[in-house]
Amino acid sequence: MPNFRYVAVSPDRREQHRAIGKAHALHDFLIDHQTDASGLVWYGRVISYAWIRSKWLTAPSERTLERHMARLKAAGLVRVQALPMQFGMRVTVLQSAKWPEPKRQMDLFPAADVLSITRGKAVGKRWGTTEKVASNGSNPADKSGGTLPTEVAAQSSKKYREETNKSELADARSAPVLDDAAFAARRRLLAEQARTLMGKAKGS
Repeated sequence: MPNFRYVAVSPDRREQHRAIGKAHALHDFLIDHQTDASGLVWYGRVISYAWIRSKWLTAPSERTLERHMARLKAAGLVRVQALPMQFGMRVTVLQSAKWPEPKRQMDLFPAADVLSITRGKAVGKRWGTTEKVASNGSNPADKSGGTLPTEVAAQSSKKYREETNKSELADARSAPVLDDAAFAARRRLLAEQARTLMGKAKGS
């Protein structure tokens, strides 16, 4: 059983004890005084081996504690920031046993392969027609449920412009070319028709 109240017993801890030997007691003490999930010992304040011996009644000598701390550092279980002039040190527990990282739960269903919408099949034209078909012979329009509204609007607008241009061109070609005399005769005829209409309007 551990000598400290906040140190759990687990198979991983037993393996660590075998690896670090007698230094496991100091490791248990540091875990017991770990104050947050980041691993800070005593809220990140400066501590010393004398402070450890004052909190741990059955602690070994300071020289033994120094040797055990060096072994913990070599095993990658603690990080020690020594302060100059032998004022003390700040200790951080690594691979925390007090606040272990939660294990990631396995997904119930494997993630399905999501196809990108930018990918598509090669599209060509069916022989002898203007109908577009995919490389496997299927019709993309039938597969997607018909042509999109934007495509219908674009095709209708294009068809309307083509028909309008053709009708204007046909009118221009069918209209006779008039010279100055014909224009003058045409204007006189229109003027006489206008006077006749105005006379009828006044008479009524």
